[in-house]
Amino acid sequence: MRKLFPVLLLMFLHSAFGQNVASKKNLIEVLSIEKIWTSCNVESQFYKNDTINLYSSRAFEYCKKYISWEFFDSKSFKEIKGEDFGHYQVTDILTDNDFYNFEVKEIGNEVILEISTSKNKKKKFKIIETQFSKTQIQKIVIVRLL
Repeated sequence: MRKLFPVLLLMFLHSAFGQNVASKKNLIEVLSIEKIWTSCNVESQFYKNDTINLYSSRAFEYCKKYISWEFFDSKSFKEIKGEDFGHYQVTDILTDNDFYNFEVKEIGNEVILEISTSKNKKKKFKIIETQFSKTQIQKIVIVRLL
């Protein structure tokens, strides 16, 4: 019984508090629940790094410079650049024509977020991980594809 208890406890905690499976269904569900996702952009790391951690507005820690994606629906979002000066924040909407279109695709075992700009440029990201629970959505890990 002593050996079985830790296994049962781990199974309970995983099912009760989180899912890490990256699937099209999970990503669409996460984006429908939490509309704003933010990543630090100190020294332009959002654009330079291949791997990007996006945090929900409830889980985001302080960053002086940041990029946010604000999802309107299951097909479009706007990109916002912000800087926090302590007593006030300055934001700039970077999105051409007020929004980007996106599509979530499952190709084999991979989940791909494909973004189309108004100039018909395509950006692709592989979804590595979605960390969320039923009470608090926390993090999405994406990798920039060339």
